[in-house]
Amino acid sequence: MRIAVVAQKFGHVGGVATVARWLVDGLRARGLEVDVLELAESRSDVFSRRLTAPQTWRRRTLAGETLELGQQAWGANAVELEVMRYLPRKELTDELNGYDLVQVVCGGPALATVARHVERPVAVQAATRVSWERASILARHSGLERKLRGAMTDAVARLEAPALRRADVAFLENWEMLRYTQSVGQRNAHFAPPGTDVERFFPADQRAGDGPLLSVCRLGEPRKGLENVIRAYGLLATRHATVPDLVLAGRGTLYPVAEQALQNSPVRHRITVLSDVPQDGLPELYRSAGVFVQGSFEEGLGLSSIEAMACGLPVAATATDGSRAAVADGETGYLCELGDADAIADGLSLAIEGCLQRGDELGEAARVRAVEMFSTEACLGNFIRHYETALGSPRGAG
Repeated sequence: MRIAVVAQKFGHVGGVATVARWLVDGLRARGLEVDVLELAESRSDVFSRRLTAPQTWRRRTLAGETLELGQQAWGANAVELEVMRYLPRKELTDELNGYDLVQVVCGGPALATVARHVERPVAVQAATRVSWERASILARHSGLERKLRGAMTDAVARLEAPALRRADVAFLENWEMLRYTQSVGQRNAHFAPPGTDVERFFPADQRAGDGPLLSVCRLGEPRKGLENVIRAYGLLATRHATVPDLVLAGRGTLYPVAEQALQNSPVRHRITVLSDVPQDGLPELYRSAGVFVQGSFEEGLGLSSIEAMACGLPVAATATDGSRAAVADGETGYLCELGDADAIADGLSLAIEGCLQRGDELGEAARVRAVEMFSTEACLGNFIRHYETALGSPRGAG
């Protein structure tokens, strides 16, 4: 079976890239032939035809170079317009028709529009809708900029339902996305989260019950709600002077709202920011912590929370669609409802407090849930079984 995995940002840091690499590595380990096609995601993409660069209009091909992880880059026409990055290109369609199956890995399902004219079976793996993902970001803007961003978001959103309906099979990361996909007429839709390497992410011999509170994410991404975590920690530290310190870790630097929340925090001296943590350092970082904290406004799944659970950490999180799928509320951690800033801070602080009180019990259950529901072994077979069904024959046909 020859599979084309289509994604954006394959070589970058982030949820979609992590899922795509997990899937590619897993399929190759099972003996399948997999090629990666990385589509343009930036208005300045060098392999695209750009409205603002007339010298690119006569570009003979949108096929780009082979990049650092072996993926082939593909440009788009009029790439400055986001919606154009999701539309089919005949040259790309011809390329995809040379495979047995096409797997699109995306945040929102609009990207699967690129395979609209592909004659081979098409699978879509999606985490969220663009309107859900960008709601908190759009709320930060006003005036003309908000209108322009909103118009582009609406244009992309209109591609989502048709893309999901056309797919031969849809894999969704959370239950809300599954319900939406079924509601638009896709009958072959499945809750199918990506897996985690539970042999790499495993608990310490002795759980660090007094270890710091830990949040791991892209530090510069406003959707991650780090200001919620900082404010919640401030409330908790006011109530309990002996609460452990807080560590915010990940790639990049804090976005302005989070940085301001940190500077305004009365306990900022107890908050450490670790920027650009290497991937191979994450397991030990999790194992050194006592509770994992996630304050996101939106998550398709929340891979870092599952990695933390695999390391035996209870999770305190906002009740996004992703955390509802990952965390068993009251069993492997605690969730707090989203609301205004004060409500989130208060609810999240109480969730953290609950995790500190029942840390050992919740952490053990978290490890079990991670292994049973979110391990690579548990998750990868689900994809392959549906591939075989879509092809109508056992693995290896074609």
